[in-house]
Amino acid sequence: MRTLAITILTLLLSVAPASAQEFDENFVHYSRALLGRDYEVYAFNMGYTVNAEYFAMEAQDRYENWYSDKTVMLACSGAFSETWEKDSKPVGMTVEDGVIKNRNMDPDMDALVLVVEGMVYAMDLDELQGGLTLEDGSILEIHPRQNYEDRQILLQAAEEGNYTIFQSQLVYSKDRNDNFYDLRYGKKQERRFLATASYEDNYYNIIIDAPAELELNLSAKFTLRVLEEIGYDVQYIINLDTGGKNIFLVRESWDGLTYKADDRLEDATNLIVFYSYD
Repeated sequence: MRTLAITILTLLLSVAPASAQEFDENFVHYSRALLGRDYEVYAFNMGYTVNAEYFAMEAQDRYENWYSDKTVMLACSGAFSETWEKDSKPVGMTVEDGVIKNRNMDPDMDALVLVVEGMVYAMDLDELQGGLTLEDGSILEIHPRQNYEDRQILLQAAEEGNYTIFQSQLVYSKDRNDNFYDLRYGKKQERRFLATASYEDNYYNIIIDAPAELELNLSAKFTLRVLEEIGYDVQYIINLDTGGKNIFLVRESWDGLTYKADDRLEDATNLIVFYSYD
């Protein structure tokens, strides 16, 4: 079972531009305007000093007990929860550090996000319909949304490897030819996206704060354009929760984190956090 998880992760790994900030040279913040709208891009060059952590439930208390020996650079709401309560069960399959929080796959969530060894990766669940193509050209058949046994294989692999996985909405996939097929899909609101990308043989996790005046797919399309104009080779873009929970904190100096959204940390159900060790 563990071999299967390692095989899947090997297919995902493609090891993304760094510019200096005073607290970590592998974290850069870009402000970009496109068609009169502002996009804030927070990019982390992973695999060096920056790590990622995900708290799936009751995030505030656990975050407060965790961060004391770390320099947190960004924290924001992650995936979606069944209710707005802090102890709410997450929507879709979720495993945190090998502990199962929800074993059921959501049939409509097409992104499977993995946090492994401090880096965030993503899989396009829709592209698993035909299986995964291995380096030797053979096909690894795994269909976790359709097949109960495959779900159990994935869950057991996550348990044994102490992996973190969760589901969310995939708004761009390098594996598809039909991205953004309906540009008016989704209501107009502020969006926050998580992207995985590469740049000059480095692997990046990127958080993008997108303006409120656009529908979901149109916002994602413009976000892709912004990232490509900076120079990133984008793999996946994933929609994060800014509806029920809109928590967003960013470190702008040594003085600490600054709130960039309305909701407070004490309201957090789940959080994705990027940090380095003190």
